[in-house]
Amino acid sequence: MSLRVSARGLDGVVEAIEHESKWVVGVQWHPEDTDDSVEDRRALFSAFVGRAAVHAALKHSSQTSSEK
Repeated sequence: MSLRVSARGLDGVVEAIEHESKWVVGVQWHPEDTDDSVEDRRALFSAFVGRAAVHAALKHSSQTSSEK
């Protein structure tokens, strides 16, 4: 699995990683918290929901086509 650092804190500590070819994201903070940068958290949440919708649509499509 190829992961890359996609965010670092001001102190240089790795704060986020991503897979290079799949939608896999790991963060070292709680994206559900709303205390800090709302824009960053909203962007991550929106990307997650968008990918989940695509995954669900593809799964539904493959199930529907296999039923025919």
